[in-house]
Amino acid sequence: MKAIRFMQPEDIEYSDIPAPQVKDNEVLAKIAYAGFCATDIELLTGEMVHIKNGNTKYPIIPGHEWSGTIVEVGKNVRDFKVGDRITSDVSLGCGECDECRKGHYNLCPNREVIGSYKNRQGVFAEYVAVPQRHVYKIPDGLSMLIIMSAAVFSWILTIDQFPLRVVNLMAAITTSREVMIILVVILLLIVGMFIDGTSALIILVPILFPMAASYGMNPVHFGIFMVVTLLIGGITPPVGILLYICCGIAKIEVKDTIKMLIPYLIMYIVVALLIGFIPGFSTWLPSLLFK
Repeated sequence: MKAIRFMQPEDIEYSDIPAPQVKDNEVLAKIAYAGFCATDIELLTGEMVHIKNGNTKYPIIPGHEWSGTIVEVGKNVRDFKVGDRITSDVSLGCGECDECRKGHYNLCPNREVIGSYKNRQGVFAEYVAVPQRHVYKIPDGLSMLIIMSAAVFSWILTIDQFPLRVVNLMAAITTSREVMIILVVILLLIVGMFIDGTSALIILVPILFPMAASYGMNPVHFGIFMVVTLLIGGITPPVGILLYICCGIAKIEVKDTIKMLIPYLIMYIVVALLIGFIPGFSTWLPSLLFK
């Protein structure tokens, strides 16, 4: 397979290497998209701490933000099949230690990191092999480009202090929590019209959650508020991904549903505002269950 390798600091090679051999509990995926982020820059310059302490050595295939399609599965893989569109965790646990048995793969003493730590092969190649416990299916209709780029986009937003800028902008517009909720509803309805809910959450949570926290909103309350409001956008033209899916299943034209949809949209928006303004609507049950 073709792969990009960092041979030494500032030394990049594009060459043919053997494809990964799939173990019994792994899947082999053909890479569709791969992102380039600050970790890869540190690997390229030699500034990464794992290079300095010897836990990562050259040459290495970098890259850890990716999406792709399964082309082969190991004999013990049950939850995935050839043709599934997937992405994965970055930090890979051994699957055998106490921490891994608890699901704390990031605390595994034997962990590897795709594209960096312990020289686990990265995704700047045609194929990558990943244990099935670290693999996630990408829902139909969700762009693999969005999944790959969301982590890069979030990193850029964080480095640029964009969440802080949004908080400061909102504070400049209003100090009222109620006005902030109305502005967020408008934003989420517009975003939900054009972007599916999963992608919107990946992109917007790092931006909006710090702002909500600055207004004293409970994380559970704000999370439910975001999901409900984004789903309303999903059934709203002109794009309305959920609307198109439902019309496709029912075999009816989208234009024939819009008039009938208006009363429900009004009701849904009222419910979203009630959830936003009255925290008890969304937090009473969790507060009972997790006292």
